[in-house]
Amino acid sequence: MSQSTYCGLDAHLIPSAFVNTKSEVVFKTLDWIISNNLPFSWFEKKRTREYGSFKGLSHNQVKHYMHLLRASVVEDIMKELTDKFGVVLDEWTHMSEHFIALFTVYVNAGERKEVLLSMTPLIKDTSLADVQGVDELQPGPETDEVVSHTAERHVHWIRKQLSKFKRSTSYITFIVADNCSVNKKMTTDLKVPLLGCASHRLNLAVQDLMKGEFADLLAKVQKVMLSCNALNNAAELKKLASLKPRLSKPHVGRLRSRC
Repeated sequence: MSQSTYCGLDAHLIPSAFVNTKSEVVFKTLDWIISNNLPFSWFEKKRTREYGSFKGLSHNQVKHYMHLLRASVVEDIMKELTDKFGVVLDEWTHMSEHFIALFTVYVNAGERKEVLLSMTPLIKDTSLADVQGVDELQPGPETDEVVSHTAERHVHWIRKQLSKFKRSTSYITFIVADNCSVNKKMTTDLKVPLLGCASHRLNLAVQDLMKGEFADLLAKVQKVMLSCNALNNAAELKKLASLKPRLSKPHVGRLRSRC
């Protein structure tokens, strides 16, 4: 059984003799889904139902218990979250959909904590607006409304996520995010300092350096890599070393990295 911990309860400490069968099945199912980052659709697949011991547990019941678990986790975070904290934003695009993750950074009992509060697409889900947590768990594609990726929209999104933990933007002391115009405008509107992503700044600095003094040298290296990447040349190179040619790719857009 997994050694995962949910709300202070360790999986290996659940004795079957003191827990009814349904509770044990629910715990194991949620542990299975969460630990392996599985989609809800996995639970309804034929092979999953055939080989798993779910004992009558339905798809809707799994979602129901997942929401209950989420509510319990939110309650635990609210109890620990301090009145002042920093925010770390991580943004990326996948399959033409933009996602944002919001972390809080704070000190509790002398220990630095970094907790993920939310990770959602930047969408407006109007039909599920009154159901807490539904947009995080399973946004419905038929109701998703694409919104502009402006600083104002980011501020609105941050306020919405913090409100679920009974916090507001007035609790924020700083924001760590990429050094782009949207984030600069966002932090200006929130009146908090922006700590630009160090890895992003390093990436930009290295690019500027490479475009200048080392531009000719990099062009020569790229030409060699192109030659080594040919099938016959790559086969000969493999006989001499375990190294493989790697082509440099031009940087497009913002650096997608955790700050």
